[in-house]
Amino acid sequence: MRTLNEAFVTKLKEGGLFHTIIEYVIKDTTLDFQIRDGYINIYFQGNSILKLNENGSCEIHEKFLEGTSLSEFIFSTATDVNNYLSNIPTIKNNVISVKSKNPTLEIEYEQLLIRSNNLNKNVNSDIFITDRQYTDNINNSRFDLSGFFWSGVNRKRNQTVPLTFIEVKYSLNSDISDISKQIEKYYNAVKSNISDIASETENLKNLKIDLGLINQSKERLDALKTLKISKNIDDAKFIIALIDYNPNSKLLDLEKIKSLSFKRQIEIIKCGLAIWGDYLNKI
Repeated sequence: MRTLNEAFVTKLKEGGLFHTIIEYVIKDTTLDFQIRDGYINIYFQGNSILKLNENGSCEIHEKFLEGTSLSEFIFSTATDVNNYLSNIPTIKNNVISVKSKNPTLEIEYEQLLIRSNNLNKNVNSDIFITDRQYTDNINNSRFDLSGFFWSGVNRKRNQTVPLTFIEVKYSLNSDISDISKQIEKYYNAVKSNISDIASETENLKNLKIDLGLINQSKERLDALKTLKISKNIDDAKFIIALIDYNPNSKLLDLEKIKSLSFKRQIEIIKCGLAIWGDYLNKI
């Protein structure tokens, strides 16, 4: 289960040794912070630029360290942490250099979705993301984004809310043609282990609130903490997020999606920055 021990959480909270890392990530809109099993990851453009374990030891791929002053890979003092933070710009430049031939726009949009729904309290959205690139090794599945849906209709404390899984596809990704098979695979993976996934999601929700990684009003945060995650597979939502998808494309086969037994639980959102006439509505 993805969780952290109490001592590690204390160090990540305000006043703790590692809290400045969270503050840095919240301020830097290009970074993403995720909780794993006994460690945390910081991502830039989908690449881990820090794996920090509960004992303070850390891992950064050597190809991202060129030109940095990092030599110690354990954070035991504030100086160690600050030294890492001061080297993040160089690490990010190295990531860009290494990955420039293979841009990962899908992953960048995943991070934007997390930030928009979790950290922009003015948006007041219905979805909160608790995890990114959640891996189910038993079923060989990996969800782009997972979290829960808290409807703005009749919203109140102590509600039971559905698990939500989002598959992100950018532009004319060839995988879109087989999206029905992918979503069905995800559905079966969730169905086989929904109790554990729901418990883990609830735990991650509360951890992210405690660490300031869900930025909402105090009243809303207090209410979020009272929510329970449904363990009923019939409640789960599966969302296909098509980013900058050309409306003239035939890649998306809606009939295949409609043929799935759980079709009523599948929803599609088309968003992004590219503009076509079909997306424009006259006033």
